[in-house]
Amino acid sequence: EQAADLGLLADSLIVFTSDHGEGMGEHDYYFRHGALPYNTGSHVPLFFVWSDDRQQGRRVDLPVELLDLYPTFQEIVGHEAPAELEGKSLLPFLSAPGRGGRIDPAEFGYAFSESGQPMSLRNYYRSIQDRQWKLVFHPAVDHARQGQAPALFELYDLSQDPLEQQDLAGLHEEDFHRLWGSLSQWMQQGDSDAAETAEGEGHSEETRKALEALGYLD
Repeated sequence: EQAADLGLLADSLIVFTSDHGEGMGEHDYYFRHGALPYNTGSHVPLFFVWSDDRQQGRRVDLPVELLDLYPTFQEIVGHEAPAELEGKSLLPFLSAPGRGGRIDPAEFGYAFSESGQPMSLRNYYRSIQDRQWKLVFHPAVDHARQGQAPALFELYDLSQDPLEQQDLAGLHEEDFHRLWGSLSQWMQQGDSDAAETAEGEGHSEETRKALEALGYLD
């Protein structure tokens, strides 16, 4: 109220968000974050307080990502981006209808993430989700003491199971292949060592065996 009384909200954008959530016992993960791929750690609040009253109370059900914030701010201030940006501007969601705020749902079809212990990206989970489904992939990993842990897939219907408790891997073949195709493509983007590692793991013999075991390959 004080900010409004001072006129600070008349031409302002206020963003409320968080960099991560926190495990509170889900998946036997307590008071930590970052190591597991589930939405208790990666699904964070994102609120915009905007001066356009016609947008008040609007809720967006398309998946967006925190890396979309920088392109959004860059477009708002009108500065040219210093480099090609991975994220996408969210400004169309903030614009009133009929004022250049056209939204292409295909541009916001998926949200991606990676998570794991801070040792090597080779060990990291990768995940993809849309409005309903979430696919989690964990590459095969060699452990010095325990031998090799096989590649792992998990599939969740977020509309029915938002806490990701019921793994449906082995079912819903069409949705699985759609998500896995996009996740594989995302893993191969870029020219870093991490991207090269992800590409190799995404097409390894261990991954093929995991897909066969789930019935996704003949």
